[in-house]
Amino acid sequence: MNSMDFEYSKEIMNERGNWMKMMTEEIQKRKDEGTLLLDVNEKYPLNKTRLQEWVKSHDGCDEEIRIFVENVIAHTKYISHQSFIKAFQECIENFIYEFIKIKKDNPNAYWVLYRGWSQNKSNNWLATLLIYFLINIDAKDYYPLFVSTKDDFNFLPSFSFTDFVNDFNDPNAYIVCCDDASYSGQQLSSALMHFNQKYNLMVIIPFITQQAMKKITDTSDNITIFFHEYLKTAKEYLEDINYYQNLSIGDIYSLESKLAKEFKTDSVVLANTVPVYFDHKIADYVSSFPTIYGSGESANCSDQTFTFIDNCIPLKKRNVMMGTLKGHSCAEPFYKSSLSGGFGNQRKYMDSDDDIRLFMILEKYFNKQIVYKGHRYKLYRREWSPYEPYIIVKNRKLYLLKMKPEKYKVVFGEMNPKEK
Repeated sequence: MNSMDFEYSKEIMNERGNWMKMMTEEIQKRKDEGTLLLDVNEKYPLNKTRLQEWVKSHDGCDEEIRIFVENVIAHTKYISHQSFIKAFQECIENFIYEFIKIKKDNPNAYWVLYRGWSQNKSNNWLATLLIYFLINIDAKDYYPLFVSTKDDFNFLPSFSFTDFVNDFNDPNAYIVCCDDASYSGQQLSSALMHFNQKYNLMVIIPFITQQAMKKITDTSDNITIFFHEYLKTAKEYLEDINYYQNLSIGDIYSLESKLAKEFKTDSVVLANTVPVYFDHKIADYVSSFPTIYGSGESANCSDQTFTFIDNCIPLKKRNVMMGTLKGHSCAEPFYKSSLSGGFGNQRKYMDSDDDIRLFMILEKYFNKQIVYKGHRYKLYRREWSPYEPYIIVKNRKLYLLKMKPEKYKVVFGEMNPKEK
C-alpha cells in the first residue's frame, strides 16, 4: 500500500470498528423499507395438486421432456420463509458454538464479517440479519471485531475489503460471510479465493448442493461451512433413475439445449440447476427454473400454461414491471433495498390482477415524456434507477415514484400522465 491508501484504510477501519452504529442504522432502514424480514402473510406455497396437473399436461410430449418433468420438476422443493429463517438461525447457533471452542484454544481469535460484493445481493441481507440476531440474543462476547462497509461494495481499484484484510495480516482472524443457498458454488468460491490462504474462512449458508460444497471447500484448506440441508440438483434426480449417467456429453448438451428451448429460458445446465424455490426468491435460470415456477411455462408440446405456486400471478408480457421480475409477481427478492435500485416498499403496491393489468396498459407511456406538477419526466422501460422516475399503480391510480438523491427519500404522488 502507498501512504495515501494507508491513510484511507485507517479511515475505513475506524468506520468498520464502529460497526454497531453502522449496522444498527442498516437494520432500522431495512425495517422501515420492509427488507429485513418477509411479511408473515406473504407466502407462496407449492400447490401439489396443480403440480400434478402440470406434470400430467406433458403426457403427450416425447420421452426426454416427460422424464425431465416427472423426475425433476415433480420433485420441486418449496422452502417457506419461516423454515428458511429457522434453518439460518440453526446455522448461526452452530457457528457460535464453534467459535466458543476456537476462543478456548486461542483467546486472541476474533472474526470479521464480510457482507459481500454487492449491496443488493442476498449476502448483504443475510449478513445484516446475522448481526440482527446476535444483537437480539445479546451475544456481545461473540460480536465481530469489524464489518465491511458499504464502501467495500464498490471494489475500488486502490482499495477493497479483501485487500484490507489481506494487508491486515493477522492469523488470529476468521473471515465470515453468509448466503441463502449455493447451487454450483461458483459465485462464493470466486469471492473467497481473493482472501489470503492462511486465513480461516467460515460460510453460514443454510442450503447447499454437494457439488457447491466441494467447489467452495476446494477454495481453501481452512474453510468451515455451516449448513442446514443439502439440495439435490436436476442431474442427481436423473441419476436416481439411472438416466443421466447413460448419456454422452453430446447427449447431455442436446438435452439441455432442448429443455431451454421448450421451457423458454436462456439455458439449462442440469448439473447446476435445482428444483427449489423460496418465499423470498425464485433463483435465476443459472440455478433453477424461473420460467416454470414464476410464469407457469409448460413445454411447447403441452397445450397448457399455468403456475402451480399459490398466490403467484404470471404476467402476459415479461420485463415490463420493474424490469427484473422475469414475468411473474411472486417470491420477489424482497431484501433488495429500494434506495439502491431494488424492490423495497415498491413491491407492496402491485397487489392485484387489476393493478398488474393496468400497469401493462402504461407501456404506451414508456420512452415518452409526461407532465407532473409542471415538471416533465421521461419514463423508461428498464430496471428502476434512483436517478430516474418510475411509475407504479395502486387501486387503479397512477403514482410517480421519484428519488431525491440528496435526501435519499422516496416520495409518492398521484399523477395523471399526459403525452408531450
